[in-house]
Amino acid sequence: MTIHGQQVTTEWVQVTPDYPRKRRIIAISGGMEKTGKTTFAASAPDPLYSLGLDRGAEVISLHSAGREIYLKQYIAPRDLQPNQYTSTWEDFKATYYSILNNNRGSLLVDTETAMYELIRLARFGKLTQVMPEQYGPLNAELNSMMDAAFESDMTVVMIRRAAPVYSGRQATGQWEDRGWSQMPYVVEMRVWTYRCAMGMCQSMNPTTGQVLHAAGDGFHARVRDSRWKPDLVGTDWSSQPPYLWTVSGGKIHGGIPSLIDQICG
Repeated sequence: MTIHGQQVTTEWVQVTPDYPRKRRIIAISGGMEKTGKTTFAASAPDPLYSLGLDRGAEVISLHSAGREIYLKQYIAPRDLQPNQYTSTWEDFKATYYSILNNNRGSLLVDTETAMYELIRLARFGKLTQVMPEQYGPLNAELNSMMDAAFESDMTVVMIRRAAPVYSGRQATGQWEDRGWSQMPYVVEMRVWTYRCAMGMCQSMNPTTGQVLHAAGDGFHARVRDSRWKPDLVGTDWSSQPPYLWTVSGGKIHGGIPSLIDQICG
């Protein structure tokens, strides 16, 4: 038996600073629409496999020059007919496991929000009016899928849509990424992408003091939590790595590989 890729036994095992750590990350890339969450995720190491369940997943094609990238696009769950729910989910799940068997490169799920819709449609036939006690088998199924991700050597990025947060019927002005409620507890890191309107951005990276955008406008990515390196929490990137990334000589510079370097050394 393994948990998060590590062998589990009934015997005591001494944990030392050299306790094995896979050189990859299991992460969420969340954010509002058109803020770069898929662009950030697309910096994951090649070969890159993207399972598209949402409109916009094909944006990875903009970053394919000189790289090994594969996309399998599904019909969005809400556009399926009821007689397609189960077969589409089973095909998606089988493809997900087959990709993880490659044991190298990266897997993107774009979006995990839509994936969660699809499994609910497949298991319940609807998205609302489902009793909490009915979610047990569904949660177990998703936990098994995430266990497989940790047992693989691949980087896995779950891309998430965002939705407004309400207090009663009143919008609070805050936004939160949406999907399976247990996913934030499972992954190793969450990154939030956002874009500031002119004059509204903070002017400096809180870690380095480097000016992000003198005009107060631009794309950003902020680490919301990090299991392996908590001092990354709250760090904010814009025009410097790891958010903006490039490809040269067949190698990705910046982006997720930069985060892996910082976490794994």
